[in-house]
Amino acid sequence: RFSPDDKYSRQRVLLKKRFGLLPTQQAPLKY
Repeated sequence: RFSPDDKYSRQRVLLKKRFGLLPTQQAPLKY
């Protein structure tokens, strides 16, 4: 299995670039 941290990390970077919002706002939604 892949580490959840790695998966979330990549998702956060993608969301950060697409939405251009702070990772803190997207973090609670994903987690």
